[in-house]
Amino acid sequence: MDLESLNRRNNRQQDFISRLPDELLCNILSRLPTEDAIRTTILSSRWNDLWTSIHNLYFNDRNFRQSFVGDENSSKTSFMIFVDQVLARFQSKAIQVFSLSCDSLRTRYELSRVNAWIRFAIEHNVRDLELYVYIQDPYYKNGMHLRLPQRILTCKTLTQLTMRTFVLLDIPDSLVCFPSLKILCLTVQIPCGDLLQKLFSNCNCPLLEDLSIEGDIEYEENINDRLTFNIFVPTLLRLTIRLYSDNCGYVSGCKFVITAPNLQYLKIKDRSLGCFVVNKAPFLRNTYLDVGHCSLHRVVSKDKANCAMELVKGTSCGSFLSMSAEMMAALSFACSGDFPTFPNLIHLELNIEPSFGWKLLPHFLSSSPNLKVLILKKERRRFCDRIMDDLNASCDLEEYNPEASIWIEPKTLPSCLPSCLSSHLEEIQIKDTSGKDDELEAIRYFLKYGVVLKKFSIGFRSRSKEHLKNEILMLPRGSMTCEIDF
Repeated sequence: MDLESLNRRNNRQQDFISRLPDELLCNILSRLPTEDAIRTTILSSRWNDLWTSIHNLYFNDRNFRQSFVGDENSSKTSFMIFVDQVLARFQSKAIQVFSLSCDSLRTRYELSRVNAWIRFAIEHNVRDLELYVYIQDPYYKNGMHLRLPQRILTCKTLTQLTMRTFVLLDIPDSLVCFPSLKILCLTVQIPCGDLLQKLFSNCNCPLLEDLSIEGDIEYEENINDRLTFNIFVPTLLRLTIRLYSDNCGYVSGCKFVITAPNLQYLKIKDRSLGCFVVNKAPFLRNTYLDVGHCSLHRVVSKDKANCAMELVKGTSCGSFLSMSAEMMAALSFACSGDFPTFPNLIHLELNIEPSFGWKLLPHFLSSSPNLKVLILKKERRRFCDRIMDDLNASCDLEEYNPEASIWIEPKTLPSCLPSCLSSHLEEIQIKDTSGKDDELEAIRYFLKYGVVLKKFSIGFRSRSKEHLKNEILMLPRGSMTCEIDF
């Protein structure tokens, strides 16, 4: 193709784009980072003001930090000037998405600038507000907090709010706040005053469907052990709670009471052994539980184990259940004749830690009559053979029972076999096996008594396991249609 033909082709393409209506072009520009949308002004004079009518604003100071390597003050100043200039020329009456990512705020003046930007978004009827703001004030010793404007509480257009920063928010007792909010992602520092208590009481967030809470637990003696958070949201469909603590040895006394009768999805991760109570949730379907301790050499008290068991009981109506090795370890101390029944459970995923995991498996099988899919993953970590000498006696820790690591075959009389093995269990996956005796005994048991099995998948940690594969293929099978996949 010669140069003249190429120019004609480029002109036709340019004319095609130029003929698009402004509304469509603004829609396209709204999908770009705001910096890139503004760069389109070099294309032609027609594009000079198009970006001022976009619906989405995405601000991220990362590119500015990359442009001023080693000069943080200049990068922050340039970023803030850029945001101010963009907002000064902005012409749209409504903002669909306002996303702000800003790192290392150090002064109250910088916080006031950020607060002004948030007010601008609220005044322009923002629908989706995303705040990823990091304040460089360790443990907030200097009182550096992002205080959100009060107008955000009554913003009728706001349907999605993401606050990945610790904020201050004054919620009056007499006010119903966030009247249109459907999705809330919240980061809090525990203890966090009465923010959570007020946020989910007094009919606040009347339309909330999806809630995500990330909590940084700061240990304060005799305070955290008395904290109870009530999450009362009748409209809630999805709930995710993630709690973290820098103190790995800390055992939390925090308690979360969840009342969400329409809840369908629940995910909890907490390595400080907090207490979680789920009141009636008859529509719950998918549950992911990872409540334990951050160090697997720790074991838990009977009280903490009973809290973990109560959480499982409160979520026993679901059809999908996944549990971490830490959760299994905690439950192992509460396992008795009071194990819950899982009448609707179809898909079960368990992380098996060698020291505790096998103990609970027979109970899950016997309590899940309709189970169809079972996935077991062997953890590589092991509990210590003895408790460390410096464990805090106030944690009321029990001694570890090494016999729990042995696979004990459930009673094999026909009347004692788990009913799921003979009627529903069609697929089993065992991941990260190493060919140890307890693993082979479990595989032998499932192949022998799984009479409706269709697929059995076994994954080894190393590839040189041909002799084990041959041994497994020779094991007797209760199902003639079962395929073994390595």
